[in-house]
Amino acid sequence: MKKIKIIISAALFLILMVCVLLYTRPMTLAQLCSGVDITQSVSISGYFFLAPSVDDSFFEIDKDDESFSQIVELFESRKFRRSLVSLLPHGIKMHRTKDGDFKWEVMFEINNVTFPDGSINSGTLIHVNNFFGTLEVYFNGDVWYCTTRDKKEWLSDVMSLISYP
Repeated sequence: MKKIKIIISAALFLILMVCVLLYTRPMTLAQLCSGVDITQSVSISGYFFLAPSVDDSFFEIDKDDESFSQIVELFESRKFRRSLVSLLPHGIKMHRTKDGDFKWEVMFEINNVTFPDGSINSGTLIHVNNFFGTLEVYFNGDVWYCTTRDKKEWLSDVMSLISYP
């Protein structure tokens, strides 16, 4: 009887670990967001903030802009790992800024996307939000806290492309 309890406990632990590894595996935005391809975006927009500024600045980049393809390239092949924190309720975020701190939100507008349930949707379908180093991906009502390889450099690269004069 004691061996059966140990075997069952070990099996449950193994199943739990497999689930955690599957949930946190690295995925591209297309894999994370049910096959939505950001290369089909018609425009990219969003906001950025760079301390010591007081206000967010809006940006909008059309397909004709040379930085459009650079931004899409930064996001297209990037792999994101969902955090287990994503499974917990989301609260309020606060950050005391110092000079040089930055945040941004990048939104991809995509038209005529067919979802797995057969519905067709258009509009701003994917949001990627950097809140002073905390990375979140918003898609179809879901929010995932994520991390990515070389996160600090990548976040700065995105900021430099969207905040050009």
